[in-house]
Amino acid sequence: MQIFARLAATAVLAGGLVVGGSSLGASVLGGAESAASASPLAPAAVHRPPAVRPVVQRAATRRRVVRHVVRRPVRRVVRRPVAHRPIRVVRRPVAHRPVRVVRHRVPRHARTVAERAVSAAASRAGRPYRWGATGPSSFDCSGLVQWAYAQVGVRIPRTTYAQYAALRHVPRANLRLGDLVFTGSLNHVGMYVGYGRMWDAPHTGARVRLDRVWDRHWVAARPQ
Repeated sequence: MQIFARLAATAVLAGGLVVGGSSLGASVLGGAESAASASPLAPAAVHRPPAVRPVVQRAATRRRVVRHVVRRPVRRVVRRPVAHRPIRVVRRPVAHRPVRVVRHRVPRHARTVAERAVSAAASRAGRPYRWGATGPSSFDCSGLVQWAYAQVGVRIPRTTYAQYAALRHVPRANLRLGDLVFTGSLNHVGMYVGYGRMWDAPHTGARVRLDRVWDRHWVAARPQ
């Protein structure tokens, strides 16, 4: 009897037997379940998982939870313009010793021989360069410094090589106004006026001008 009840329950679960419009499996299953429960050898009850909630119900629950959430008001940060003070830029003149350019004459108020020689060289500014010329209307580099010192009564040799050989050599740290500045190869000379500048007659096509000491290996000599 137990074997027949179990076989009938299996067949009904498979949905194989229907008699007279009514499910035979249902009646047989009921008898089989009662018989199995009455029997001491019946197996334990089958565990069935709970039904899963529909998607619509879960969405409705989610909406109800969101309604009860307290939303804090967002604070607006208002940026106000800062009152700026206008910056006043004060340009002060740089304290430096200007080089006075005097043309066509040696000033009487010059105190030292070197200052008068520099003023004499400055008075020839704009005169053209001519190789071998010693003034007063055109000069080469050594001719300019020779002419300038001749105006104050100081005689120096004609060429750059002879000038550097005859005059007293001066270290760079002791350079003064009126000293002669030579390039490292002794092929050019100028008269130092301070602040890294000198009066010279540079080259053909140029004129007597206030130029910078451009050679890195320059040497110096003092006429007096």
